[in-house]
Amino acid sequence: MKDRVSPVSFSVQCNQGPKAGISARGYSGTMWKSIAASRPTIEGTLKSALRPGATVLMAVAAASLGIAGDIVVEATGTVLSANPSGSSPFSSAAVGDPVTVHFEVFVPGMDIVPGQLTSYTIDAAASYVEINLVRDAVTGGTLAIQNDFPVADGIRVMGAPLMGGGGASLEVSESTGTLFGSTDITMEAGSWPRTTWASYSFGVFGGGSFIEFDLPTVTIMEPAFGSIYCAPVVPNSTGLPGSVSASGSPIAALNDLTVTATDLPPSSFGYFIVSDTQGFVMNPAGSQGNLCVSGDIGRFIGQIQSSGPLGTISVVVDLDQIPQPNGPVMGSAGDAWNFQCWHRDANPGATSNFTNAVEVVLQ
Repeated sequence: MKDRVSPVSFSVQCNQGPKAGISARGYSGTMWKSIAASRPTIEGTLKSALRPGATVLMAVAAASLGIAGDIVVEATGTVLSANPSGSSPFSSAAVGDPVTVHFEVFVPGMDIVPGQLTSYTIDAAASYVEINLVRDAVTGGTLAIQNDFPVADGIRVMGAPLMGGGGASLEVSESTGTLFGSTDITMEAGSWPRTTWASYSFGVFGGGSFIEFDLPTVTIMEPAFGSIYCAPVVPNSTGLPGSVSASGSPIAALNDLTVTATDLPPSSFGYFIVSDTQGFVMNPAGSQGNLCVSGDIGRFIGQIQSSGPLGTISVVVDLDQIPQPNGPVMGSAGDAWNFQCWHRDANPGATSNFTNAVEVVLQ
C-alpha cells in the first residue's frame, strides 16, 4: 500500500438562501467518498462565511489510501500469434497461452482535450503483462480514455515499456461515441466484450518480440484488496471450488466493504461468517468443506441468501456493526477481519461446503 497526498481542486458556490454546492473533478470512488464525507461541514462553514453569490476556489490536500493505483484496466484472453525474442521473458510464449494485461492508473488524469481525451499515469509498481503464468512488469507509460474523440470512445495504451524489453499495447475503440459519458475513468467502470469494439489491438511489440493477443474482455474497475487464504478448497457440486473476494474500500472510516462469494451451486442458501482469527477445521459438522476461521466467529444470519441462477452471494458489511457472538463490534484501522461463506449443497446428498476465505486489514 502506498499513501500519497494529491491536490484536489473544487469550487464552492454560495447561492441566495440556504443552498450551497460542492463539485470536484478528477476523483471518484474511494477518494471522492473521503472528500464527500466532509461535505456538510465544509458547506456549513462556507455558507456562514461567504456572502450570497460568492464563489471560492479551494485546494484540498487529500491522502489517497488506495492500494497501488486508483483504477484498474484489465484485459484477459489468449495469445493469437507468437514471435517472441529469445531474450524476452516470454520467449516460450505459444498460440493459445492464457494472457492477462493489467494496468493500474493514478487519478486524476491530465486533460489533453478537455472532455474528450484524458491521459492517466500508469502505476509501474502494480502493472504487468502475464503470459502462461510468466509475468513481466510494466515500468511506466500512460493510459488514455477518449470520449467522442473525434467521434469515437476508447481506451489506449501504446507501447508501455516492459522490464524485459519491448512494450505492451492495448487499443480499443468503438465508433458511435456512446460507450463513455466522460473521460473521467473513475466514472466509467464496466466490462465489455470484443463485440463492443469496432477496432482493437493488443500485444507485446518491440525488443525483438511480436506477440499478438486475443483479449475478449476489457474491464475498468477499482483495485482488488484483501488476502485470499485457505486453499485449495474442496469443490462443490458444480465441480468448482467456491471463491470469496472483497470490494469497495478497506478504509474503516468510509464503511464501504462488500464481500462476495462466487462459483456456488445455483439456488443454494448460504451466509457469511467472520472472525478476527484464522483457523482450519476439516469437515466441521459433517460438511464436505473446511472451516478457515476460528476463535469468536460471527454470523451474518440476518443476511442468509440464495445464490440464485448465477451461484453468487454478496453481503454489504457494516463496519460499525460487525457481528460477533457477544454482540456486534466496530471495526477500526489496523483490525484484520476474515470472511468465509458457508453454503448448502447436494453432492450428491444433502450437505454443506465452504468457500476459501479472505482477510481484510482495515486502514
